[in-house]
Amino acid sequence: FVTANQRTAVAMSLTVVALAALLAGLLVAQGLRADRIAQQLRERSDTIERQRAAFATLATDAALFDAGDADASRHLTETLAEACAARRASVWHLTAGGTVLRCDDSYERASGGHTDGLELSRTEAPQFFTHLLNGEEIMVADAAADRRTRPVHRAMMHAVGSQSLLVVPVRQADGIAGAVWLEDAAPHTQDL
Repeated sequence: FVTANQRTAVAMSLTVVALAALLAGLLVAQGLRADRIAQQLRERSDTIERQRAAFATLATDAALFDAGDADASRHLTETLAEACAARRASVWHLTAGGTVLRCDDSYERASGGHTDGLELSRTEAPQFFTHLLNGEEIMVADAAADRRTRPVHRAMMHAVGSQSLLVVPVRQADGIAGAVWLEDAAPHTQDL
């Protein structure tokens, strides 16, 4: 009787220890998950604050949107790149009756360099132009794989190693005037 009772007591003790270990493991996992979520919330909050500051700057400086002002275009692309944590931000306008996109300014965040004067013709990227001229926003995670943006990736993005692309058409009363591009923007930019 005593031996059987001891075996039962040992089995029950091992069961209690196993349950305690399982609960401790679940508690640790929950704590790690909570830490990860808290970190994501902090990052999200930082992103929102950075975007808020950038948009406040843009809202207070109307000259940024004046055509032909190189300094304003530079400030605009720098602000957009910083606000959206994008590798590159650029402002493009349509010329030649909507058959050519010309870059007013492109800012690369890593190098701090500006480029302008790049051109993309409708014959180089016909599907891209079709979607842009219809006023559609283009958001692709892999521009090289998407049929709309493959020529754009090859001509403009591949050299700097950009992969994702967000293109937002700029509308005027008489139609599409151009576009704003963000390359390799932070994932939270999609929520804007």
